[in-house]
Order: sequence, then C-alpha cells, then structure tokens
Amino acid sequence: MGGVHVVEVPPPQLHLSGVLVQNAYSLISTGTERSTLSERQMNLVSKAAKRPELVREVVDSFKHDGLVDTYHKVMNRLDKPTALGYCSAGVVLETSRDIEDLQPGDRVACAGSGYASHAEVVCIPKNLCIPLPPDVSLQEAAFTTLGAIAMQGIRQAEVTVGDYVAVIGLGLVGLLTVQILQASGCQIIGLDINPEALEHARACGAHATMRADDRQVASLVTRWTGGCGADRVIITAASSSNHPVELAGSIARDRGVVVVVGDVHMDVPRSLYYAKELTLKLSRSYGPGRYDPTYEEQGADYPIGYIRWTEKRNMLAFLQLVATKKIRLTSMISHVFAIEEAHQAYAIITGKTEATYLAILLDYHQEAAMSAYADHASRVYLPSSKEASHSQDGHLQVSFVGAGEFAQHFLLPPLKHLHGLQLRGVSTARGLNAHTVARKFGFRFCTTDNAELLHDPETHCVFIATRHHLHAPLVVQALEQHKHVFVEKPLALSNAELEAIIAAYGQSRGELMVGFNRRFAPVLREAKHFFQPRQTPLVIHYRINAGFVPRTHWTQDPLEGGGRILGEVCHFVDTILYLTDAKPMTVYAETITSSNTDMVAADNVTITMKLSDGSLGIITYVALGESSIGKERIEIFGDNAVFILNDFKTAEFVQKNHKPKRLKVRSKGHREEVKAFIEALQAHGPAPAAFNSLVLTTLTTLTIQDSLSQKRPVDISSPHFDL
Repeated sequence: MGGVHVVEVPPPQLHLSGVLVQNAYSLISTGTERSTLSERQMNLVSKAAKRPELVREVVDSFKHDGLVDTYHKVMNRLDKPTALGYCSAGVVLETSRDIEDLQPGDRVACAGSGYASHAEVVCIPKNLCIPLPPDVSLQEAAFTTLGAIAMQGIRQAEVTVGDYVAVIGLGLVGLLTVQILQASGCQIIGLDINPEALEHARACGAHATMRADDRQVASLVTRWTGGCGADRVIITAASSSNHPVELAGSIARDRGVVVVVGDVHMDVPRSLYYAKELTLKLSRSYGPGRYDPTYEEQGADYPIGYIRWTEKRNMLAFLQLVATKKIRLTSMISHVFAIEEAHQAYAIITGKTEATYLAILLDYHQEAAMSAYADHASRVYLPSSKEASHSQDGHLQVSFVGAGEFAQHFLLPPLKHLHGLQLRGVSTARGLNAHTVARKFGFRFCTTDNAELLHDPETHCVFIATRHHLHAPLVVQALEQHKHVFVEKPLALSNAELEAIIAAYGQSRGELMVGFNRRFAPVLREAKHFFQPRQTPLVIHYRINAGFVPRTHWTQDPLEGGGRILGEVCHFVDTILYLTDAKPMTVYAETITSSNTDMVAADNVTITMKLSDGSLGIITYVALGESSIGKERIEIFGDNAVFILNDFKTAEFVQKNHKPKRLKVRSKGHREEVKAFIEALQAHGPAPAAFNSLVLTTLTTLTIQDSLSQKRPVDISSPHFDL
C-alpha cells in the first residue's frame, strides 16, 4: 500500500453534462499528494489516530454487521487504489449533447479530484472544464485548479487595495496567492521555514519575507506594517503542527482576519484570538459549488446575482490574470516528466530522490496520444488473461456492469466459490475501478463501455449493479441480447420502465432476477414454513430504522436514485409478498413533516398493504431513529403463532402449546440468492423468483408513491399489466 504505479485502464465514457478531454499536462499538487501517499503508507494504528471519524465508522459497522463483515469492508477500502491528481489541461475530444460552449479541439483547463486525474483521457463535468484564453499555454493552464484555490482564500479574506497581507506557507498555493495579491494591490509578507521558499516568494512579488520559525517574527511584522500588524493572514501551509494558527494570531492586527486554506492543525489559542477579536475563516477548496453534486456532477450553475464567485468563475478569473501576464507560471516549473516516468516525480516529492523542486508537470505526449486514442480499444485485458481470452466449454460466462462497494462485498465473493462459471468482463464508470475489480476478482477484461458486455457474444449472464436510473435501460438491452440478467433493486423507477422490461422479457430467451435478497434468507424461509399450512391471514409488521440520508445524496435524486421508497422500501414489500404468497390489492401510505429541511419527507412513512388472502402488511420506515437499536425488525402474527426477527441477528418462533424456539441469524440472503440464480441457470431452469412476483413488487412500490401524492388508499392495478 502507498506505492505509485502507472497502469493501463480503459478510457472513461462520456456522461451527461461531461467533457471528454485528452490531457496534455497535469500538475502534481505536491502538498496534497504527498500527504495522500504518506497516509496510505501508515499502519492501521497510525491511520486510526489520524482519522478518528473512520474509527467510529468501523465501530458502528462492527456493532451492526459483526467482525467478519466489518473486517472485509475495512480491507476492501484499504486495498482500493486512488487516482492521484486534480489539476490538468488538454484538448476536448467530445462533449455531451447539453454542452454548447465547448467543441472538440478546444483547449481547456480541468479541475476536480476524481476527474482531472493524472491520466491520458479524463471526463470532466462541464462546471469544472474551462476554455483557455489564446495567450495561455497548456502548461500554464495546468495550474488553474491551484490558482482557484488561492483565489478563493483571498476572497474569503476580503482583501482591499493597500492591505498588509501575510501568507504563511510558500508552496505552490502560497506562491500563487502571493502573485494574485500583488495583482490586487496589496502589501505582501511571505513566511515559511524554508529559505528557498522565501526566495521564490520574493521572485513572485512578495514585498517582505520572514522566517516563520524566527522568535522575533511577530515584532518584525508589526514593525514592517507600521506598528499595526497584518490586516489579513492567509495560511496556505500544510502541517500537523498548530504553529501556523498560533503564528497567524500573533502577527494579525487587532480585529484582523485569519483564513485557513492549507491542511493544518487547528487548536485555536482562545486568549490570543479573543484579545484581538480576530475573525477566523476557512476556505473551502476552490469556491462555492465544491462538494455540491448538483453543481459539480449535474452542471447546475449558481445565479451570478446571488453567488458572484463560484469555483468555475474563480478558475476563469485566474486564467485571465495568467493571460494578461499578471501571474507568471513558467519560471515556477522545475520538472516535466513523461507520464511513463511518473514514479520519478513522486520519488522527488516524497524525498526518496534528493532534488530541489517547485512545480512538477506530467507530460502526456498529446499529439501521439490523441492519435492512439482514436484507435484505442475500449477493453483492457488483464495480463494473466490475454492468452485465455475464450471461454471454456460448459462454463457459464458472467460479466458485471457496475461494481461498487455493494457488488464487491455481497455479489462477487459468492461467485468466486461457485463451480462451473467464469468471470468474463467488468464495466464501471471509472477505468481505475474497473481495472481494480478485474484484478481483484479475476475478470478477464475490464472496460468503461457497457456495450462491450451487453453485446459480447461470450457473455451469458450480466449482473447489473449500477446507480438506479440505469437499471431498467440496461435490463432491457441485456434481455434484447437474450442474456440472463441479475439486477440489483430497484428493477424500475417508473411504470414506463416496467412496461419496457415486461415487453423485453416476453421476447427474450434470458432469465431475469432482482436482488431481493431477504426472501432467500434461511431464517425467513423457515418463518414462511412455520406458518404453513395456516387457517388465518397474517398480520406482518416490518419496522425499518433506516437512518438519515441527506437530500443531496444521489439516492435521493428523483432521476438518478428515485428516492428511498423505490430504492429500498421495495425490499420490504417483496419480503411481505413472499411470506404471504398473496397478491397486493391496496396500499395506503402516510408520511410526516419534519423541521429538518435536509430530510426528505418520504423517508418517514407508514405503509399499509391489503393482500388478496386477507393478510395485512404494515411497513414503518423511519429516518428519525437512533442506530443502536438496529435497523430491521419483523413481527408476524397468525394461527396462534408469532415470529420475531430482530435485525437479522436473532429470531424467535412462538406457538401455542409449544416451547419457544430461539436462534441466531447469520445471513440476509445475499449469498443464497446468488447461488440459487447461478445454479438455476446452470440447470437451464427458470430463475428462482418468478418474473410475475418481481413485477408485483415493483408495481406495489410504485403505487406507494402514488398513494403518498394522492393522500389516499390506491388500488394496485394497471391496464398494462396482467396481474
């Protein structure tokens, strides 16, 4: 762990509101990337000390999921490689249909962790992709992301012409801050513990420089500012020490402003900051829009009348300063390495190779790379599988579309232990993840193009574990190719999607399975048998202490995730239909109003289902609870008997005139559902869950949405479905 490797991965696919870019150069953010590598190389104890919030996550997982599942989750996260880099520049290859201001061939600056990575080809959301002025070179444009970070720190400081501004930490961001401040008409004091950094600051326009570890630095700053102290102090250092925050307080004037841009320890000395009544601000990366998925991923802009300086506008402003030669970048470039030699660059910034450095660029041989991209195959075969590219006779060939944490934890491990199948291809949105999953689980090839799997003649079965809005279209495409399909829930997000699936299934030779795993849990299979034969209807109460999910999460997006009723409540609907073997007739759903504006109303809902055999199913789904009591509880009443399942940990069977039976529960049914589906396919039989039951579960869940909107009970019927 912690090493740097250059690997061949599939190129990214263009997505909506995205721009496909052939990188020419990318800039190594030395502070951030050195910190990332250092953390990856830490042992578990050191990582726990540095990231206590992750320790709390592990403890909570242990309480809920047990030791084995928690161990696998932790190791899976530790084994997951990270794509380094977030500053690049290149030439547009292709744009999505909703982008009009960029065309293929345009030169652009790119930003964003997970987007503007150190890679030949990247897919950038439109709000993080900026056209270049004619006078800005691609090498200069690679600095744009760091320039926007510096710009946002200055905006947070609210500097005015003539202000005395101290910059603590004179790395790349600090030096860019100095140059922007000079262009803004400020008097600049640069502070760092490195003498070479002070020289760079003077070359960039700092009017004075001082050793940050000089015991007299506070009095020197006071003297240089005419006895006042610094009006604004901007901390761009990266340090585990509290010294930058203490230093900032000591050199700031009375009622001055301190802005933290860099990653520093923040144990604020109260007496010092209180005595001067200092204002302490944090600067969040490169401006408003950062970490907002509606802005960064979906391309929604903020009205300029309300938010003048977004991260995109900060990037544009920085490029204008570069174009007018107010900022000089070429002299800051100390090294340029070809991407194949990236390990040499990281050896320098981590200290393995002794060298003086400042800005380090990676070069992607743009012209040759663009020519190669045109002929680039969208598949990347793993080295061990190049010679064995054809399937073995009699083996079921399984491919995966989507392979996030859920698939890696619950779907792929069971497949590894089944005989008579081979894992063929895996497609994910990000090439690095596709390559990682292929290597880890033994797929033959990886890709980012779903069509490579859906149209692959040697793939017999496709597992679909993407985000929810892709489920139905991918199911239809796979069925049309006569492939067997396992799709994670939900099956569909609308009646129209469900109709399309029904039509495709009717014409396909493929079998369809939905990941309603609870019906395969051994304890619920035993519970169903416990009430058979029965003389009375059942009353089933299913309580889910679901926990809070903010409305900004993708699952809450109506178009991408569909909300938690379609995305999760479908599980509990399916469980009730399975336990009763009855058709749903009517549903009535009610929700509450919460004062928490970040909470979705439908996350707290009660649902009553009336079934054809007279049974009642009551689902109580809440996001207002406390996690320590567990997530799921099922109570079934009927025929003088009761079954209670507590969070899939313990179960109790109680029957009149019988001794109660209590047992520990070990499975939610994930392993069993995968095994049952594969064995059914290998036996050339139907899927273990009848297609009609999958349709009924999905239709019932969609009707719950109707009941909430109509505020009344709604019959489950449709002229388009044969129930």
